[in-house]
Amino acid sequence: MTETESSPKVVASVDVKVIEEVTKPVVAEVKAPVQEEPKVVVPLVEEKMPSLETAPFDPRFPNTNQTRYCYSSYLDFYRCQKVKGESYKPCQYFKKVYNSVCPNSWVEKWNDQREDGTFPAKI
Repeated sequence: MTETESSPKVVASVDVKVIEEVTKPVVAEVKAPVQEEPKVVVPLVEEKMPSLETAPFDPRFPNTNQTRYCYSSYLDFYRCQKVKGESYKPCQYFKKVYNSVCPNSWVEKWNDQREDGTFPAKI
C-alpha cells in the first residue's frame, strides 16, 4: 500500500467522527428547586344550587313532539293556582314541567296574552 491510499481512509474516518460529534444532541439537565405550593383553605359554602331536571315521562304524551305536553302543563299550572291558591305546593310540579319543556318565547308570549286578556284558553 502506498501512502496516498491509506491517507484518504484515515481522513475519511476522522471526518466521520467529527461529524458524529457535531451532530450529537447536547442534553443538559437543569433541576429547579422544588417549591411547595401554598395550601389554600377554602371554607365550605353550603348554597342551595337549583336542581336541573327535565320533565318526567307522561304516558298521555308519548310522542317526540312535546308541544301538547308543554301547553297542557302551562294551563294546568294556572288552573291549579286558580282553584287551589298560589301557595299550594303541588301546583309547582306543572310549572317545573312547562319551564322544562316549553320554549321561553312561548311562555313569555302566553304570559303577555294572559295579562292582556287575549289568551285563547279558559283558565
